[in-house]
Amino acid sequence: MWFNDIELPDELSRARDQGNLVIFAGAGVSRGPPSSLPLFTGLVERIAENAATPQESKESPDRFLGRLHHGGTRVHELAQTILLDPQSRPNPLHDLLLRLFGKPKAIRLVTTNFDRPAKPGGQTLFVNTTHQLSLEAIRFVESFTSMALHL
Repeated sequence: MWFNDIELPDELSRARDQGNLVIFAGAGVSRGPPSSLPLFTGLVERIAENAATPQESKESPDRFLGRLHHGGTRVHELAQTILLDPQSRPNPLHDLLLRLFGKPKAIRLVTTNFDRPAKPGGQTLFVNTTHQLSLEAIRFVESFTSMALHL
């Protein structure tokens, strides 16, 4: 099956038609313009620009952010400011992922993204399609439209 300029495998089309398609979308979805949000390493670099402490050689980004946090840097607030940039807008991939399902009730989209583009993109295409659930709630979900997992 062809979807826009992309040839989709028959198995994917069948899964969608049977209501068995679930898409797991990561940060890369919001990287392209006009969303233009950083991947994790870029986010860490931007947070580091606001810190007086440099990242140590061979220090993992997670450990570095933890060290900054324990040193008093407002890591969560800085990340929120970067990821909730009011200039960021849904990009074509956001709409493409939702259009793949064809109708709001068929959407099965799971994301860990914190940014807004994944939400407005869906809301402009299909109104009231986004539900946010905690990780604990996932095991109780039998049917959903989309969810954002914030761990």
